[in-house]
Amino acid sequence: SLVWLPKTQEIEKGETTFLNQQAKTIKYTRITPLYSQTWKYVFVILNNNFYSIYLSSETKDFDKNLIVFDQILSTFKFLE
Repeated sequence: SLVWLPKTQEIEKGETTFLNQQAKTIKYTRITPLYSQTWKYVFVILNNNFYSIYLSSETKDFDKNLIVFDQILSTFKFLE
């Protein structure tokens, strides 16, 4: 559900793979007179557990930080 997002947000929905599982992504940006911030959430269900991992960054640095975020996510390993 995206009801928690203010109606004025830009929203981009997508899909990815995380820990060899299909995952949903949501990216949105909030722009105010003082700042612009972008978030990207990754949602995945593993073994009947729901996980949410996200990156939050100033919009001007988001793409650079997203590369690091994606590198970190690629190193995750699920241990039971």
